[in-house]
Amino acid sequence: MTDINELLKLISLCNFDKIPKKFWKDKEIVLASVKKEGWALEYADEIFKKDKQIVLVAVKSNNGNPHNSGALKYAHESLRRDKDIVLEAVKYSEYALEYAHESLRKDKDVVLEAVKSFGWALRYVDPKLKKDSDVIQATKKIRVFYEVGGSIKFEEPLDIEELINYNPYT
Repeated sequence: MTDINELLKLISLCNFDKIPKKFWKDKEIVLASVKKEGWALEYADEIFKKDKQIVLVAVKSNNGNPHNSGALKYAHESLRRDKDIVLEAVKYSEYALEYAHESLRKDKDVVLEAVKSFGWALRYVDPKLKKDSDVIQATKKIRVFYEVGGSIKFEEPLDIEELINYNPYT
């Protein structure tokens, strides 16, 4: 494949697995792909999985879908330890805390940001912090929503035990 239009079409359709490996060594191709969908980082050359700028773009790109597993899963371990990266990631993906380094799952700032954004991120929080009064207060502000017949219905906040065990897909 040498046609740039064909390559751009694959990116726009999120057909990242169809893009030849040689293109994943090109920073502009990687940036265009992770801007489209953060999880495209999975296909990027290892050097870009260590690139803070690219990973930051990727973790912010979930296309409005918080269920997207996000890019943090594919970032190099050194960036999964980076507090700035993880603080951004937990704002955009409900699963980001799962892929953050263990030390950051114990970090109160990171945990508060995660549970403010997605209450069920509490299941990935260090057990000691699950009992922290600020964390409990932040999760109490979460209201669970679900879609029924095209309209969104809200439920009262779940209690902490329910929230830890809550699975939005069942």
